[in-house]
Amino acid sequence: MTSATPYRIDNVETLLTPALAIYPDIVDCNIAATVRLLGNDPNRWRPHLKTAKLGFIMRRLAERGIVQAKCSTTVELAAACGAGIAGGCAPGGVGSHVCSVAPGHQTLAGVLAPVLSRVSV
Repeated sequence: MTSATPYRIDNVETLLTPALAIYPDIVDCNIAATVRLLGNDPNRWRPHLKTAKLGFIMRRLAERGIVQAKCSTTVELAAACGAGIAGGCAPGGVGSHVCSVAPGHQTLAGVLAPVLSRVSV
């Protein structure tokens, strides 16, 4: 990408500001590049959800096989589970307690209640 064309927004004057622009194709390219750098093994990547906290981004990660993440809060854990990222979510910001979520238990009802019951804040 050597030009600003990929970042062009039609009718930009109609946007309410501040606005967040997400370019799905660029997000997908960045995810693919990171997975390639990890030897094409998405299990080696455990992104911190502070940097990917939008549901849109978390779903993109999950769709590409990234199903483990680091969480700092139980709110981030809930968002991750809702987006399909459930394996090994660890609320690291709630003391020294780490709660692993078993693969295959990705619904909020099946994951969040047991996990939160083991977390002391």
